[in-house]
This record gives sequence, C-alpha cells and structure tokens, in this order.
Amino acid sequence: MLERLVAYFTDRTWVQLGRDFLDVSIVYYLFYRALLVVRGTRAIQVGFGLGAVLLLYVVAQRLQLETVINILGALISSMILLVVVVFQNDIRRGLMRLGRGATWTGTRNAETRVIDDVVEAATELARHRMGAIICFEKDANLDEFVEQSHNGIDLDAQVSRELLVSLFIPEGTNKLHDGAIIIRNLRIAKAGVFF
Repeated sequence: MLERLVAYFTDRTWVQLGRDFLDVSIVYYLFYRALLVVRGTRAIQVGFGLGAVLLLYVVAQRLQLETVINILGALISSMILLVVVVFQNDIRRGLMRLGRGATWTGTRNAETRVIDDVVEAATELARHRMGAIICFEKDANLDEFVEQSHNGIDLDAQVSRELLVSLFIPEGTNKLHDGAIIIRNLRIAKAGVFF
C-alpha cells in the first residue's frame, strides 16, 4: 500500500501534483461552504438518512442479498427526485442566497449584526416592561404564515434595534405590537403575525 502511494507521487510531475492539489482544494472548499449552508437544517438529518441507505446498499451488495439490493436500488434511483421534492423550499432559498452572494461573503457578520440588534431591542423593551415575540425562520418552514395575505403586514425591512422597538410599542394606532415578527433571510418579513 505504501509503495503504491510513493510510486504515485514519484511518477507525477510537479505540474500534475499542483493541479491535483488545486482540484482537491476546490472540492474541499465547495464541500465546506455547502456544509455551512445546510448546518442546523433538516438537510443534515436527511443527509444522514440517505447516507445510511447508501451504506446499507453497499453492505447488501457485499453480502449478495438480492432482494435488499433490488429494493434499495429502486429507492436510490429515485433519491434525486425525492430530495428535490422534499427540499424544494430549502433549495430555492439556498439558490437565492447564492445569487445574492450571501453564502460566500459576510454571512456571519450579517447574522451577528441582526442578532445583536434583536438582543438590544429585547433589552430596551424589557427595560420598559414590554414584551415581544420575534421568530427566526431556521429549520421550521414559516411559509404558511409569511405568505398569507390576511395574517400580518408584509415589511421586507432591514433588521434594526430602532425598528424592532417601534414595532412593539403599544400605542393606540400601532396594531402591529399585538402579533409576532418573523425574521427570514436576515430581514423582517412580516409583523403583526398570529400563529
């Protein structure tokens, strides 16, 4: 084994080794960024499930379990369609984030800024003994609440401490303070939402 590895490296030129290193580095970086995008979502759990099915398929092939191989083979051939159907909303959001460039630049800084603004607003409201319901869309899909026209007011506004505090001040004309705020893709999607 070690001899083959040494022979592999000695038989290749520096240009080939450099190209191999670049190839592996690009694949590593893309895989790492993809993991950052799906971290903490349902995709990780389903990914482990799909991995378990693939592992079971390989084991069944080694043990020559024909019935299991046929069943898992049919399941694996339809996995791509299954993944697209199950994760259509997550795929759409991921592609939108990719199109905006948020996946590749500064996502962490933007997330930190939004969380800091929410914490500052909650602290300000607590100081005045006012409550606030603020929902971050993460694993749970809140489309049914965000896309209903009769539930809350569409805002699509940048998160800021000042806006959050003003939305929850219970003035006579401010009808939004009774409901929740939904934060989606680091923006206030809706206010005055009832679950």
